[in-house]
Amino acid sequence: MLSEANFPVTDAIRLLSDVGVEAGYLSPTPTGLDKSIMDAHAPFRAYLRDKGLHDYASQGQGQEHKLTVSARIVGVTGTIGTTASIYRPKTKTGDPRIWISGLRPYVTPHDLIAVVVQNRELLVFNISNPEIRRALADPLSLVRSVVESCVDRLSPTALELLGKLRDISKLGFVPTERQGDTGVGFTLERLLGIQANSSRRPDYKGIELKASRSRERMVSLFSQVPDWSTSHLDALGVVEKYGYRRGGGPRQLYCTVSSRLNSQRLVLSLDERASLVRARHVRVAGGHDEVLCWPLQALTDALASKHRETMWVTAETRGSGASEAFHYKSVERTSRPLVEHLGFLVDSGVVSVDLTLKEREASDRPMTVNDHGYLFRMRTDDKPLAFGGYQRVAFGT
Repeated sequence: MLSEANFPVTDAIRLLSDVGVEAGYLSPTPTGLDKSIMDAHAPFRAYLRDKGLHDYASQGQGQEHKLTVSARIVGVTGTIGTTASIYRPKTKTGDPRIWISGLRPYVTPHDLIAVVVQNRELLVFNISNPEIRRALADPLSLVRSVVESCVDRLSPTALELLGKLRDISKLGFVPTERQGDTGVGFTLERLLGIQANSSRRPDYKGIELKASRSRERMVSLFSQVPDWSTSHLDALGVVEKYGYRRGGGPRQLYCTVSSRLNSQRLVLSLDERASLVRARHVRVAGGHDEVLCWPLQALTDALASKHRETMWVTAETRGSGASEAFHYKSVERTSRPLVEHLGFLVDSGVVSVDLTLKEREASDRPMTVNDHGYLFRMRTDDKPLAFGGYQRVAFGT
């Protein structure tokens, strides 16, 4: 399992994202390395499927259904041509497997292996090797040149939007068109000529547009309700059991749940075998109680549909309320959501979920709950971990 790899997956994602490339990841166990077998876990299978190379779900068991593809093991001084076997054995339930011929001399047990699909070929990097990591940071190295050959270029629409954002930045501070938290986004849309509407479609010719103030340290990726059929509590039950009261008012639960235990003793984790993200309550005396559950597929689908291509615009501010003004100074452009990494990002604490629940009492009906969404969020600086395509543009003054 990747959690046992000797180099953090999140660090590897950041290394390759800095170059603008996404990868799938593997880590051989001692037994697997001895038997020339690596398990193709769910995120890796999703990566191969999303890249159009292979879908294990439609593959039969046995050698007659094995797929053999070209591969290159990338070293500091050159590449070694080889092949990779992608298959499901007839034994047991046919757990998805992969093996890269000739890999054994270049890895040790629990090394983290990055696999990049390019033109139906696998490029293989041992990210645990410090020489490979140093070469990735060197623009003149062979490793860096191989990686950069996989980078996508900006679309004409993205270039068009960037040009308009540069023109807006040259305006300097502009007064807000709407008072409150949403003013920074609403004002930018008005400057771009985008009419306000309730559509969930991307804002600008297929590109999602997100604006924030420079002081904000977190960004929302998407909102996704739990799977109530597998969750152990409904929204009202969560508030009643783990919520709190302020000033004698209704019970509420506004908190961030991540891989670190919060003040309500709630924690978020990835159940890799079941492909689920679980929110649990950790008892003081030991053990835990199940609370909420999200299918990992639902979360990856939400990330993929919401942020196929996004411009994240940051503004400096001055004034407040109705007199607030914005200077839109920089933009980060992301593309190719790394859906196969989302589970790891949850498990490592990079991605968290905000619960926004409050009891609603009415005399003519049973107690209900105001549910303002389940917001999956991350730090602004961590966006390169979630997207294969990442570029930052500073417009200057």
